[in-house]
Amino acid sequence: MYFLFGFLFIISFLVVGFILVIGTYRKWPLLLDPPPIFEFHVMLKRKFGVKVLIIHNYIIGFTFIIVTLIGICNLIFKSRP
Repeated sequence: MYFLFGFLFIISFLVVGFILVIGTYRKWPLLLDPPPIFEFHVMLKRKFGVKVLIIHNYIIGFTFIIVTLIGICNLIFKSRP
């Protein structure tokens, strides 16, 4: 049971990472011209410009993907009897 919930939780982070990376690469407006509800992203764009926001999105997206892959390996190899 915990394996299933852990796996679904980890997969959701993998999806978010891929959305950040692919969305930034394809220049989705939601990620490059964020609405005011994303206050940190708006602040990054205003103070440092779009290039820093793009770099930030890539760093966060790849970090989510790498940490998720590490979590999947831990979940698979540590759940064996």
